[in-house]
Amino acid sequence: MHVNQKRFLGFACTVQKKKNKPKSQNFKRERKEGKKEKKEKKRKKEKSSYNQAYLADFCAAEKVLQFDPGTKNVTSLLLEAKELEARVIILSASEDDAATVYRAAAMLNMTGSGYVWLVGEREISGNALRYAPDGVIGLQLINGKNESAHISDAVAVVAQAVHDLFEKENITDPPRGCVGNTNIWKTGPLFKRVLMSSKYSEGVTGRVEFNEDGDRKFANYSIMNLQNRKLVQVGIYNGSHVLTNDRKIIWPGGETEKPQGYQMSTKLKIVTIHQEPFVYVKPTQADGTCREEFTINGDPVKKVFCTGPNETIPGRPTVALCCYGFCIDLLIRLAGVMNFTYEVHLVADGKFGTQEREIPRSTLDSFMQPFQSTLWLLVGLSVHVVAVMLYLLDRFSPFGRFKVNSEEEEEDALTLSSAMWFSWGVLLNSGIGEGAPRSFSARILGMVWAGFAMIIVASYTANLAAFLVLDRPEERITGINDPRLRNPSDKFIYATVKQSSVDIYFRRQVELSTMYRHMEKHNYESAAEAIQAVRDNKLHAFIWDSAVLEFEASQKCDLVTTGELFFRSGFGIGMRKDSPWKQNVSLAILKSITSTLASSFKRRRSSKDTQYHPTDITGQLNLSDPSVSTVV
Repeated sequence: MHVNQKRFLGFACTVQKKKNKPKSQNFKRERKEGKKEKKEKKRKKEKSSYNQAYLADFCAAEKVLQFDPGTKNVTSLLLEAKELEARVIILSASEDDAATVYRAAAMLNMTGSGYVWLVGEREISGNALRYAPDGVIGLQLINGKNESAHISDAVAVVAQAVHDLFEKENITDPPRGCVGNTNIWKTGPLFKRVLMSSKYSEGVTGRVEFNEDGDRKFANYSIMNLQNRKLVQVGIYNGSHVLTNDRKIIWPGGETEKPQGYQMSTKLKIVTIHQEPFVYVKPTQADGTCREEFTINGDPVKKVFCTGPNETIPGRPTVALCCYGFCIDLLIRLAGVMNFTYEVHLVADGKFGTQEREIPRSTLDSFMQPFQSTLWLLVGLSVHVVAVMLYLLDRFSPFGRFKVNSEEEEEDALTLSSAMWFSWGVLLNSGIGEGAPRSFSARILGMVWAGFAMIIVASYTANLAAFLVLDRPEERITGINDPRLRNPSDKFIYATVKQSSVDIYFRRQVELSTMYRHMEKHNYESAAEAIQAVRDNKLHAFIWDSAVLEFEASQKCDLVTTGELFFRSGFGIGMRKDSPWKQNVSLAILKSITSTLASSFKRRRSSKDTQYHPTDITGQLNLSDPSVSTVV
């Protein structure tokens, strides 16, 4: 079964394995045909691999499940399929095996609303049709059961092949009898090739033509839909196009609207990181429960079980904890609105963000950033073209030499290497002592090249200066421009959290590089450690999110926030790329913002209603624009 991650359309593919053919019992014939059989087996193996790869590529299958022919118990296979997000099942099996799958799927409630079954012709024929669920969609060859039409076309194709064979090839006599005769009719393989290459466009069943495997091309199929135990035609496939009438289709469960084709999981795994006041963590009680607490206003503190890294008990990687805070309140609200369950665990390394997805780029080529790579390429090409032109103009000019006897060598003649040196010297503004062109035309070209080089150098210098100051903050804030921060010393120590968004911001700002070099030596692993260091006078200032700092300052009277906000960024809930939950979660958050949830958070953040213990959040919220300020 397969899920197309780009469009969120689910596909499930179930493929029946092919039976192995019995080995040849004729040892002599086996030796004689050994090479041919090996080639044939290799071709079939490649074809099988290609078919599976094509099936996976065509279906965008979430998973391909295989079973052996004649299998009576496929419950475990279908249970595995039921756990997937895909709800579109493509079945390829014989009539009896398809009936077995249908019966098991009905017992597992996999034939009702939300599911889509796509099958071939065998799966809606004979015994399989008795157990096929209503709403199944399959293919039927047009005139497939019209024996007289197929016999007529078969005779016509064979007659045409025999006629072509007698006209173009020499026919040998076939061996007489088959019993005990190991000889092969030499014309047999030739006749097979001629037959497979035959084309009959006026067939009763349509155009008759075969591919390299002997399968018929351009076959016309009816798209059938099982409705009230009867097959109803809802479309036609003519070999290249599908023509359907969606209004006629009745989907499983009696639905008339096309199903989504996928099912969103109702249990989500939530990861968060310790950060007050968004998420707090407390150990569980001795009986494994979370102690109930209330705020000053009488509101209950909602707690959920979460797992975090275990640093005390050896042999246990995680330990059960109690998590609560604003993000937990939001999670509980979203779970109630969107009807899902969840598991919460703290990030193992206690750090923000995800793992590095790319190799850090080297800064050795930073001097090339003022110009695009194409411009650098053209400049380098121009240098060499100008050098060659200077050499040719000076070499073949009648005024390029002063000596009458041209056979004598000139010591100061402009050679190709000296022309190259002249061209680079003009571009890089270095002194040209010798090797200058002497002909009038070459000197004119040299003057033009010098003017071009002057423009290039001036443009590079201007772009380089603009590049160095390109990423300045939009607002000049007094706090961040304080002389004690701009001109750091060992007497005034300030820091932030390692590998956090604040740390990355200072690292990327060229004008803050001096501050970053000072902070890098003193940064802490977590905000809680840094705030405690400020209280212990080990750190003079801590730069962090304003929402967190304002909360800490309101809870601890020996801390105060200072300076204006200098950098703004939003919070958001991180999800897997192309997750089907994205739109629903966004709408639920927007509804929560307009409710009392945001005001409740601000009220709790500014009041000393409960003694919280630090923990981490995994999500981020778009409630306001939390910013960075300085705590002293």
